[in-house]
Amino acid sequence: MDSGGSPDKYLSATQEHNYIAALTRVYLYQNRDGSWGRDAIEKVTWTSQAIQLMHALKLSHDDLIFKNAKRWMEDNVSFGNSHWLTRVEVGLKIGDFEKLCEDGYIDKFISDLQYDLKNEVEEPRLDFFWHVIPTLIALIPYEDSYQKRTGNKVPHDKVIKRLEGFYQSHRDDYITIKHQTNHTGLVALYLFLLSEKSGNNKYKADSDKMIDWLLLNMCYSDEGIYWQDSKSVTSYVLMDLLKCIPNSSELKQNIPKILQYLTPSSRGSVKRDKVTTFGTKLHAAPLYITILVLRALVEVLRMDDENDLSRIREAAKSPSSIQKGVFKVTSFFSYHRKKFPGIMTFFLCLIGFIIIKGHMDVGLFFFSIAIGGAIGPIYNWLLNN
Repeated sequence: MDSGGSPDKYLSATQEHNYIAALTRVYLYQNRDGSWGRDAIEKVTWTSQAIQLMHALKLSHDDLIFKNAKRWMEDNVSFGNSHWLTRVEVGLKIGDFEKLCEDGYIDKFISDLQYDLKNEVEEPRLDFFWHVIPTLIALIPYEDSYQKRTGNKVPHDKVIKRLEGFYQSHRDDYITIKHQTNHTGLVALYLFLLSEKSGNNKYKADSDKMIDWLLLNMCYSDEGIYWQDSKSVTSYVLMDLLKCIPNSSELKQNIPKILQYLTPSSRGSVKRDKVTTFGTKLHAAPLYITILVLRALVEVLRMDDENDLSRIREAAKSPSSIQKGVFKVTSFFSYHRKKFPGIMTFFLCLIGFIIIKGHMDVGLFFFSIAIGGAIGPIYNWLLNN
């Protein structure tokens, strides 16, 4: 892992404008109740990502955007909810031990983890890559206080033994996790943080082999540099690498091209990913990807240029009245995209018949049908953007 300088500026003026537009879009998409998304599953996933973005942006916890999002998470995600561990991970990452991550939640996580480690044959209570590793990463800075309070150690050795069952070695030089870049980056970060805390050279060596594999498997095109032709996967891998090898000259030299690939459109939108982080439609959604792209950008700017970060944060917090008006109209139609095309086409055709019965210009009838036929493509465009 070498080290060296970085480019004078990672973003062009156009790219900065597009990222500001994307952040503005995220702010505008917040629901009145403080969440992001439509149904319960979307709201948990997208709101948790948005909270992490607000924290990385160094938004005040008393800011209404941040405050309302945390309140929604506190009120709607608790024991009994299938995503309760998302609340724990977010609480640990933003250091909110009073509202989101009380001791009972951490104790429940460790208890379920111990159960899974002892009962390999039974249906696990926790998903290893969705729940266990991300939460353990977030817990590492606080596990000494957990051990002091409970007298128990976090079972990292047993977790790593389980992880080694997923290792796929390439000669003696590289290690991957199921040949998936986002899983490999996640485990590399976990091992790196453990090696930093414990001084375990074996953890560091395995982490380095995973990092080397990730750097070797960067893809190059006119669009930029990426992993698996996926903005969400690329965002995650970039964030993991920045925490593992922030001084790597190889990574720094490639960051402008990675950010180029991640850059949203001039409207601040991104397209759906074909390759997703967890293989679901939820994780292919444009808003989810937009938040991840912004999180990756923020990690870069926090490492290199706090002034750029401050400028982007403040510019995005002041959307114009025109932006707000256009957004309200498009988001309303987008939220009801499945219902409106059929309903609107029916009523437009009905209006056309009424017009004909009234002996008015027949052309209006065909005009109304044409509008009805255009509704579908318009909604498809809204869905993709």
